[in-house]
Amino acid sequence: MIKKIAPALFLLPLFTLVAPNTVLSETKNSLCGGIGNGCQVKQGTYHISLPSGILPSLSLLGTKTDHSIPAVIFYHGAGRSGADTLNNTAMIKAMNDRGYAVIAPSGLKRPNSRFGPGWSFIPQRKKMRDELAFTREVLDDASFKFNIDRNKILMSGFSIGGSLVWYLACQDNKVAAAYAPCWRRILVTRTNRTRLQWPHQADADTWMAR
Repeated sequence: MIKKIAPALFLLPLFTLVAPNTVLSETKNSLCGGIGNGCQVKQGTYHISLPSGILPSLSLLGTKTDHSIPAVIFYHGAGRSGADTLNNTAMIKAMNDRGYAVIAPSGLKRPNSRFGPGWSFIPQRKKMRDELAFTREVLDDASFKFNIDRNKILMSGFSIGGSLVWYLACQDNKVAAAYAPCWRRILVTRTNRTRLQWPHQADADTWMAR
């Protein structure tokens, strides 16, 4: 059973840490995560945007700290990437301004697919990777590099990325503290089996279409 479905980004407590500018500059220059420099984990890559004034990593500086920040992990739609997610500056700013880091993983391109990069989780299709294991890798890496609080993760995604959120929540409802998929939903449960449905997106919604 899914513990929480959170429609709003302000449901998690916000913890921020302001760092000296000199340390911020030196640390940021040595870290991955920007649009042109994704962070590599064993099964893929991710990008990240931190709130203003947040120290990227005390762990890498060899300093133990109890301070950490919450994060939204956001899965892109078909044909996009983690870098494309960060390019949605209005959305990223809204989350960063509320004290959230935004973690943006990148999907894999399925051979002979006309849709471009996407997520490998639909049971009827051949798996290209274990998306739950990939997600755990990303969150663990971001926790170490960027002081992300693993207990304050909101999981979201758009379109097929929203579908992935439902699948991950059903696989392990403790992988995040709350779940807020966009456009995709779980429909019915029958005889202990969960059936997911992918409804058509509303083209008239100009806000989500941007």
